[in-house]
Amino acid sequence: MKELHDKFPAWLAENGEKIPEADRKRYEEQESLVREIVQRFERPGYSDDNTADREFIVERMQKMQAAGSPPADLVGNMSAAQEAFGGLDGGDEGDAGCPQQ
Repeated sequence: MKELHDKFPAWLAENGEKIPEADRKRYEEQESLVREIVQRFERPGYSDDNTADREFIVERMQKMQAAGSPPADLVGNMSAAQEAFGGLDGGDEGDAGCPQQ
């Protein structure tokens, strides 16, 4: 997420005029969501154990998923990204590849 956050503004500046307006608006929404997510992760006192923090992240990740795929130039392997987004519904499918401690 941090890497996407770091690359998105420059990508939009370079490519924003080259892509259809609908895609540009969608990517701008995604960039905003990524920024919010990263800011929350970096906030002093952030904790995965904090319900409010978890809900904030999950809500924005779901909005990211609903907005479609980010630019392919920024995400590389989409199957890995789709796996990450797919595990956000709270079901067991997202835990299938996670080792249990």
